[in-house]
Amino acid sequence: MTDWKTLVEQHHLMAHPDGDYNLVMGPPASNETLANLETELGFKLPPEFRSFYSSLDGFGIAPVDEPSDVSWFFRPCEQIEQFSTDVRGWFKKTHEKYAKRFFPFIDWANGDGIGYMLDESNEPFDGVFEFNHELYKFDSAQDVNEFLRHVPAGIQDFLSVS
Repeated sequence: MTDWKTLVEQHHLMAHPDGDYNLVMGPPASNETLANLETELGFKLPPEFRSFYSSLDGFGIAPVDEPSDVSWFFRPCEQIEQFSTDVRGWFKKTHEKYAKRFFPFIDWANGDGIGYMLDESNEPFDGVFEFNHELYKFDSAQDVNEFLRHVPAGIQDFLSVS
């Protein structure tokens, strides 16, 4: 079983070695919260997602001098549906088929997001997908793979290398 808190702490130290930001971790998400999120999103959450969020309901950073100003990197469950809607809004008009199937929960705080992409049978593909707004051209002829990149890694691998 993965020790998510330790992995997140290590990720934080790697990402913020100067100590300018405090790590903020949400409390564990309840089974009810995760079931409600599945209902809101309309698909069964992958086991790794459930394991992670059962340990902590998101995490982010806050400036040392402003501890209440949290910028969530892994969005808390209560924010995921709206965050997904916001990110998909970038390309919904030009690539509706893909927008409907993309569910980001990792927030780069710049308009980009990382999350799950569902296949035609409403099952998440292995790994996660990253939306890059800077590569998106607002053109329906653009290949979706130019701005929505498959990252063949799960949450554990993602946190270990990013």
